[in-house]
Amino acid sequence: MIWILTEDRYGKEFFKKLVNRMKELSMIQKSKQIKIKWFPGKCRPKLSRILLALTVKSNQFQKCIIFADAEGKGIKSAEILIRKHIPRSLQKSVHCIIFDYCIEEWICEGMNIKWRGQHPVECLDNYLQRTKQVEYEKYMLPSFAEIIDIHTLLKNNQKFYQFYKLIK
Repeated sequence: MIWILTEDRYGKEFFKKLVNRMKELSMIQKSKQIKIKWFPGKCRPKLSRILLALTVKSNQFQKCIIFADAEGKGIKSAEILIRKHIPRSLQKSVHCIIFDYCIEEWICEGMNIKWRGQHPVECLDNYLQRTKQVEYEKYMLPSFAEIIDIHTLLKNNQKFYQFYKLIK
């Protein structure tokens, strides 16, 4: 069993759809058990309780992948905030994937929207206003799991490649 924890409230549904799509594309086995859960932020003691509860629920999970946003403040410092709440016994089974800004980086790259040097949410919003005359709202995040180019992400995005290797 693999657990994905995401600090993004809409990320839970996004990852559920993304994993299902990767199964449909035969990128990962259909029988692979991947569960997704939301967690309330990087520096919260509740994270250790969540992780311990997951080990009981899953009879010691195979691995857990935690997704978090650095929000432009440095990936290392975000990972330190998370790691200090991971119980010592689980340190080797818990992997952190930290976005420079936020998960919308994958949306932009998976839709060939240039964002480097800018905030990806602003770039996605500008793109949607230009092409569809709508403003980006966070609730839209899960819908993008079905339209991003997964193969482009796999080829061009190191964090997505890391994610793929961890769930494969």
